[in-house]
Amino acid sequence: MDDHKSQRKIELLRILAEGCRKHPAFRARRPVTGRCQKCVVVWNAQHELNDMYGKLKMTVHQHWNAMFPSQ
Repeated sequence: MDDHKSQRKIELLRILAEGCRKHPAFRARRPVTGRCQKCVVVWNAQHELNDMYGKLKMTVHQHWNAMFPSQ
């Protein structure tokens, strides 16, 4: 079980290191638009790693509300 988790972490880190060839500046800091499948894969890898390490995961909805608070 622990070996499987370690292998998954390595796989996710490789995804993050490779990034998206079409959008090399994207590093999963902002939510994705969903138009580029590789960017979505990088975004999901970043959040899966955050979940493994117990960091809070911000959803797209939460990010939108933080950027544009309702009056």
